[in-house]
Amino acid sequence: MSKNILVSVIIPYYNNENVIEDTLFSLENQVYKNIEIIIIDDNSVLKLPSLKKFKHLNILYKKNKENLGASVSRNIGLSYAKGELIQYLDADDIISANKISKQVEAINYKLDSIAFGDWCYFEALEDLENINNQNKYFKKQFISCDYLYELNNYFDRMMPIHSYLIPKKIIDKSTGWDETITLGDDGEFMNRIIPFANELIYTPNCYSFYRRGNIQSLSHRRDFKSTISSLKCTESYEKVIKTFYPKNNNLIESIIYRYTLNYHIFFDDKINGLFIKNKVKNEYKSKFSFIGSKRSIWLQKVLGLHNYLVFKKLLKKYFG
Repeated sequence: MSKNILVSVIIPYYNNENVIEDTLFSLENQVYKNIEIIIIDDNSVLKLPSLKKFKHLNILYKKNKENLGASVSRNIGLSYAKGELIQYLDADDIISANKISKQVEAINYKLDSIAFGDWCYFEALEDLENINNQNKYFKKQFISCDYLYELNNYFDRMMPIHSYLIPKKIIDKSTGWDETITLGDDGEFMNRIIPFANELIYTPNCYSFYRRGNIQSLSHRRDFKSTISSLKCTESYEKVIKTFYPKNNNLIESIIYRYTLNYHIFFDDKINGLFIKNKVKNEYKSKFSFIGSKRSIWLQKVLGLHNYLVFKKLLKKYFG
């Protein structure tokens, strides 16, 4: 394993004062030591805990002058990164002590490859004593299109952003994080950069721990901005597949199925009555003209988890 590769750990921070110390302790305990940590404070109201206790860590702290969002903060963090490998890590999540070392070793200067590992949920640090591995399906090496298929073709497939170790040169081939997207930003980002990788390398028995129960998490939001974000994600997935894999019908079908989940949760009867009918209908009327109509509720129940691509074809037939 080379100890010469610098790994840049990018942490967007916003009012996570109660948990970020756990995150930093997990970095202090890393077997691999050639890392820099870039914390982008997204104009938090609450102060960041003192970093003096982490004096052995190479930490760069920057604070945004206004609240810009996690995706913007990650792009800012990347602009400061000096490492050849990028580790994204949210301020409420942690990684096992061997995570970076095993993935640096797996990549081994193959900077056209992305490493990924196992992961599990946790709510408190004591939960880590009883690891319940959530990675049941990704336990081998993949070429990019096969990985996207496995990730997208099934209801219960997920890989958290911090389970990956990504060469910066792969990220640089993309447009970075989409700063207009909030909910689903990590999945949308990974789907855009995975096609630039030759392979995805599985590194077993090194863990990313995904915190549950954080009410500040973006995944808990059900507002207008998050709904629009989900719709934009689905459009992005469609564009990626049509660009990189236009003749891969299996992958196209998997996208059609999987990413309905990004917005289907918003289209139940209660939420429809609260805000979808007004704001989303006005903004997306040309593409989703059915939203807010009486027929839409019936169609939602009948069509279930079909992707909006299928919706558009059927709705054109029903509504002209």
